[in-house]
Amino acid sequence: MNKIDNILSFAGGSLFGLLSFVAPLKISFIVIFVVIAADFITGIWASRIRKISVSSRRLRRSIRKMIGYFEVIFLLYIIEKGFDFDIGTYRFIGGFICFIELISILENSAVITENKIFLSLIRLLRGKAKSAYGDMIDEILNEKNND
Repeated sequence: MNKIDNILSFAGGSLFGLLSFVAPLKISFIVIFVVIAADFITGIWASRIRKISVSSRRLRRSIRKMIGYFEVIFLLYIIEKGFDFDIGTYRFIGGFICFIELISILENSAVITENKIFLSLIRLLRGKAKSAYGDMIDEILNEKNND
């Protein structure tokens, strides 16, 4: 074998090893991707109803946001496995991300359907979150919606 074959073999084996190491994250990544995609689709739909232009800048921000979410979960997972403790921080943060995106989906659905049930659900979820996390949820949502 020549050097190129050795390099390709090493790179392929390293990539396979890395992928097998993070395989448990596959479901978390899929769930977060689906929730973000649903938020993105309902966000575009709600923007059209509000007559707000859809721009490529907002698409880039959504992609960066999704990559950032994946990066945080990936790093938390590596830290937990690297230091051999399993407290599930990556699962908690992934669930929190999905919760924030769910509230955003409900807000978009309220605009799309003009149905008051979505506003009731938003108030219920924000009320439960406020008792557990204080104003943090509202701060995150306001920052997210002001982009």
